[in-house]
Amino acid sequence: YIDQAMKIAHINNISGIGSDLSQAQILQGHLSDVYVFNPKIYNQFGGTMINYRSPFSRWKVFRKLKEYDIWHYHYPYGSLKAGLEKRNQGKIYLKHYHGDDLRGKSDDDFCLVSTPDLLKYAQNGKWLPSPVCIDKLLTVTENRDGGRLRVAHYPYYKMYGHLDIYSEILDSLQKTGKCDIVRILDVSHRETLRLISTCDIVLGKIIPNIGWFGRFELEGMALGKPVIA
Repeated sequence: YIDQAMKIAHINNISGIGSDLSQAQILQGHLSDVYVFNPKIYNQFGGTMINYRSPFSRWKVFRKLKEYDIWHYHYPYGSLKAGLEKRNQGKIYLKHYHGDDLRGKSDDDFCLVSTPDLLKYAQNGKWLPSPVCIDKLLTVTENRDGGRLRVAHYPYYKMYGHLDIYSEILDSLQKTGKCDIVRILDVSHRETLRLISTCDIVLGKIIPNIGWFGRFELEGMALGKPVIA
């Protein structure tokens, strides 16, 4: 909680977490915006899209960021991180690590992590549980009557052009005729929530090197579904 009105920039929007934090901050009376650099994330969760490959767009976003008091940076890496750290004097620069961003590395600065298992890599880190918008979720919950078991699955690997290592076993499971696999990929966030609400079980990413669970699994739990993570 911030006790005075601030200008807050969320830089990147991993799993839409920046958007939800921004909306909550606006309700508290702050000015809060979200800047996005990945078209897939932009299409799913929104924000202000920035083409970081364009020198003019980079110049514009760095100029715009000067107006904010807080730079809340989700997933700090690459040339964007270097550019921000050269220009963050006089700003509250808040690094927020998600998934496996920090795993196997270390950060001695104050920072936020999305799951408690990342704290061992952040000596001065704090765990900020990922937000889930309950009101939004409740409006899309659907009741199902009978029919085959429906399993929602997020094939994370396919999103980045790789083989989904669970596709073969899930296809085999579906061929038994005992369940239907509902693969959730390349749809809007709202449609994702609607599809989860029509399923009986939620199967998360299950990626060993990432560790705990992400917002997809949290949303499944918030919708009252059994979740395999």
